Amino acid sequence: MVAEHGVPRVARGAESFSRERRLRRRPEYTAVYDAGRKVHGRYATVFALPDGGSGTRLGITVTRRVGGSVERNRARRRVREIFRRLPLPQEAPGHRVVVNVHPRAVEAPFPEFAAELSRLLLRAMENVR
Repeated sequence: MVAEHGVPRVARGAESFSRERRLRRRPEYTAVYDAGRKVHGRYATVFALPDGGSGTRLGITVTRRVGGSVERNRARRRVREIFRRLPLPQEAPGHRVVVNVHPRAVEAPFPEFAAELSRLLLRAMENVR
């Protein structure tokens, strides 16, 4: 199926970010903060903790220092999109990952932010046992 402008349409829900792929409760976040590996970057700080599950689950924190609700929601959407398209190794064990977005990430060009966050995510998840 093709949209009116020649762009292929994606079925609704095909690229959704389901509940099974998210961290949703505070104890999940605090466990990652307390026992996980921390990696700092210019636009974000990433925490990763292996959990032995089958997939990697993501939690995102964006404080009010980043900006108003529009900026915070845009930052969350950007992080989810980067994470969704990140090529994770299939044989890698599951992890719980938390991304803390810094205020300067709002003004960062998307390709630059994506390159850094991808690097941070992969680095945080490697050699964590």
